[in-house]
Amino acid sequence: NSTWTAVAVTHDTPVATSGGWYRTNFTTASGFPAGTNYFKLVVANDTRIYTPQIGSIKLELGQFIDGLDGWNYSLSHTSNLTFDTANTSFFNGDTSRVKRTTDTPESMVYNYPNISGVSLKVYAIGSVDGKVNAYTSSDGVAWTALSLQHDTPVATSGGWLVTNYSQAVALPIGTNFVKLEATSDSRIYAPQIGGITFTR
Repeated sequence: NSTWTAVAVTHDTPVATSGGWYRTNFTTASGFPAGTNYFKLVVANDTRIYTPQIGSIKLELGQFIDGLDGWNYSLSHTSNLTFDTANTSFFNGDTSRVKRTTDTPESMVYNYPNISGVSLKVYAIGSVDGKVNAYTSSDGVAWTALSLQHDTPVATSGGWLVTNYSQAVALPIGTNFVKLEATSDSRIYAPQIGGITFTR
């Protein structure tokens, strides 16, 4: 990879060991940007070529969230999806959600290595059942339907309901792509997706 972004780091208080050496733990000051697939560690220059020395490295893979304020983190999406920023009182103050512009199923695709979990906030009118489909893939070509479940919907305002969808079964090992599809509804402005959380 030829495009790199510097990440701020911090360290704890150095502790003297022996022979003039000190030990400390460096950590990132904040999380890695969503979509990070590569990590490069640069050892700074020192006239003593034997220092610094690195004792161990620990990488923690966790969650990353797409708040759906733009197409910043998705790999692709169908042309009949757009962002709705109006009527935030219907959506618990959520200022940006994805919705369809036609009465057709529309989807967006995410590409992150080794996805192990996915959940998304969904707003709907009347019923939340069957409003979203999900598919997994290792290569972005062959797709497998992923069974979903949702928690008990909660009324917001204006007849809208909100629920959290998540996978009902474990994602296949080696899942690198997830496709999320908003299903057909005569109300083309529903359902709306408020945010997506991926776990690696």
